[in-house]
Amino acid sequence: SGTVIKDPDWTNGVQDTILTAKHCVKKIGEVIKVLIQNFNEEGRPTSVDTYEFVVTEMSTKSDLAILQAPENAKFEAATDEIRIYNGPAPLYGTDVWGCGFPLGYGEVIVEGTLGYLEFITTGWTASDIYQRAVMSMAPGMSGGGVFIEIDGSFYLYGTVTGGFQGTDYAMLMPNNEVNEFIAEVAAV
Repeated sequence: SGTVIKDPDWTNGVQDTILTAKHCVKKIGEVIKVLIQNFNEEGRPTSVDTYEFVVTEMSTKSDLAILQAPENAKFEAATDEIRIYNGPAPLYGTDVWGCGFPLGYGEVIVEGTLGYLEFITTGWTASDIYQRAVMSMAPGMSGGGVFIEIDGSFYLYGTVTGGFQGTDYAMLMPNNEVNEFIAEVAAV
């Protein structure tokens, strides 16, 4: 799973950059074929398009990676602007929404609440900083976006790193890690 970033504060608003979890990719330059479901006005599936994404950046510190989508007018038209949250850390208990493709089939959106920001030694990242959340996750949702709502608008807060099967316990890469990684990528 991943989130198309079209943040006018970071991109030109047209560039299609996908933020995902580093553990979902293997190496820079890797080409990943992704199936994107198309829907009609009633929300019914109509067809599937295949796009090739290229891994362009992998964080050395956290579980984050960047994929670049091909320049494709149909793909660009099918994606909406997503703003990245860059404010103070939300309070414990803040509502969040996770988005992903469990088992690689069909997008789902799950609601949850944020837990504490904390150090968890997993060996997955150099920073060991994660955000706990209570939300129902399934395999394949790693790398999917986690969003918060502010004044009626949704902002990308972080990405799903993982969950624990049989529980509603999820671990996220929080906004401070996302913003630090995006700043590193933008500086290159």
